[in-house]
Amino acid sequence: MGRRCEELVDLGTSPDLSKGVHKIADSKGAHGVFLPASSTAAYRVAPRMRRIGGCAVCVDMPAAVSALAGDDSRYLVLNNLHIVGSLTGSRQDTANALSMDARSLLLKTL
Repeated sequence: MGRRCEELVDLGTSPDLSKGVHKIADSKGAHGVFLPASSTAAYRVAPRMRRIGGCAVCVDMPAAVSALAGDDSRYLVLNNLHIVGSLTGSRQDTANALSMDARSLLLKTL
């Protein structure tokens, strides 16, 4: 994989995000999932999009304190899934970073 996103699964056009991700990722799931959304539903479905050893980067947090990053801890453990947080100053900072990435101005290091 290069330094840019090669595919996009859009909630507006895909009725099942997890199946959409698996379809474009060799039926194994994504290496990583970027979660700029603050909805509990986004956190619930993210683990099902990743392959074994995959990572989720959480940028925004749901308002509900009880929201979990996944719906089954056994699934997270048995698939060796990783969850990391990334703190930004505001939603505008996140939008600016995404804009810079869209223009290939960010260097990604894996």
